[in-house]
Amino acid sequence: MTGTESYQTSVSSDLPQAIDESPPPGVSPYSTGGGGVTFERKVAAGYLTRLLLGDAASELGDGRRAISVAFQQAPEHAVDDLVVSASRNDETEPSLVLAIGVRRSPNIVQSDLPTKKLIGDFVRDVANAPTDGPAKRFALVVAGTQDHAQQLSELAQIAALQMAASGFFELVRTPQKHSVALRGRLDQVEGLVKAALIGLQITDPDDALVQHRTWELLSRLTVLMPRLESPDETDWANSLNSLVAVARGRDLEGAARLRDRLVALAADYAPRAATIDLALLRRDAHVALDTKVRRHEQGWKALDHLNKQARSSTSDTITSSDGTHSLHIDRGEIAAGLLSLAKTGTAVVAHGDSGVGKSALVLGSTGASAAADLDAAQVICINLRHLPGTTLEFANMLGSPLAALLTELSAPRRLLVIDGADAVAEGRGEHLRYLIDAAHDADIGVVAVSAADQKEVVRDALAARFGVDVVEFLVAELTDSQVDEVVAEFDELSTLRRTHTRASCCGGPWSLTC
Repeated sequence: MTGTESYQTSVSSDLPQAIDESPPPGVSPYSTGGGGVTFERKVAAGYLTRLLLGDAASELGDGRRAISVAFQQAPEHAVDDLVVSASRNDETEPSLVLAIGVRRSPNIVQSDLPTKKLIGDFVRDVANAPTDGPAKRFALVVAGTQDHAQQLSELAQIAALQMAASGFFELVRTPQKHSVALRGRLDQVEGLVKAALIGLQITDPDDALVQHRTWELLSRLTVLMPRLESPDETDWANSLNSLVAVARGRDLEGAARLRDRLVALAADYAPRAATIDLALLRRDAHVALDTKVRRHEQGWKALDHLNKQARSSTSDTITSSDGTHSLHIDRGEIAAGLLSLAKTGTAVVAHGDSGVGKSALVLGSTGASAAADLDAAQVICINLRHLPGTTLEFANMLGSPLAALLTELSAPRRLLVIDGADAVAEGRGEHLRYLIDAAHDADIGVVAVSAADQKEVVRDALAARFGVDVVEFLVAELTDSQVDEVVAEFDELSTLRRTHTRASCCGGPWSLTC
């Protein structure tokens, strides 16, 4: 017999046994692992839902929202089924780390080995909790209302309102204050904590230490009993209703697809010990999301306005001066070359002589790519010359940092097109750097459109953040055959064609905004 086994025997005989420790007959397969995975995935999907929606939760404290959900984070966290980091709106860093243990139906008595290990992990995490940085709290999640869990929850609520262990134990054990069952449950938890301390190489811990560690754990513990499984699936159904607002289709069918996607992601994240923030979750759930639903409504209204303004300032058609007829020149081969370079996480400087149609080509090709497959690409265009006078004014207009808005783009290919990037020569260098920094921080690609004489300045600004992942793309002049096509459509240009062997798309008596 090992030392631990010997201690378990002595605890069983020495501590009060107000509660029957023997497991009930006909143990459910869930309690032995048969259904635990399903329940744990549902719990994880619930926290992914909160992360996606930005919903508050009582266990996170007033005003906090989840900003990341981590899976299987041992050895950093002994309680590691889920680790949720949370912050308030005015906080730039998490102010709470919640370590969550998920058990479908724990038998909270000293003789139950899985519970002994669970409480041991809780005690170990409490003992190792840092004294600085975010607060460390704990949660136990069980499947629906259960007597043991309900009593543990009541003990935790009482402990949270007591300043010291002595006051807590005196209050619970005062006759007529609380039920015999609650006092008995405290006896069991105290015994489990004592066993945990011995497991931490604390030989024969005295009563004062055991009670202090018991109160310390309970005062940081929240017990949750969500109704996720039959016969009562109320909370699971409610999660479906809440997802309607962000699901593609904005209906229950779309919400069901999104919830199924979150459950599948939870199953995938756990064995990989993944740490997931909102940006990563949106990308992984992209195919089931309504991508037009975002948190920062004010900022996206401003970005949508800038996007439309930038696009309306360019055209990929040549129009006669009287507006009676127009011509579109097919430059698909050049556009394809640009699109092959414009990828998430890379930066491209699209440059060329004035009048060659750089903006029309870049905005037209990237916009068409996004419109052709909404699941594959998302593109935002901003003309540097359309921004307010300072970056502070721009940030105030958005109401949120630009990087926070751009992280809500979730397609596999995510691009920011910066038109008029050569406006750096007009004092817009700070604006350009702000856009580049935001794109880099949000992990999206950049295509900057610049006149040839400013391409080096623009390239250097991109290289400062994207490093070697910066490439140049030359937008060439129209070919002779394309010029012939223009002249054939516009008879008034025949004289110009005879005197010039090459032509630019913006240099003659027809109009094309480039």
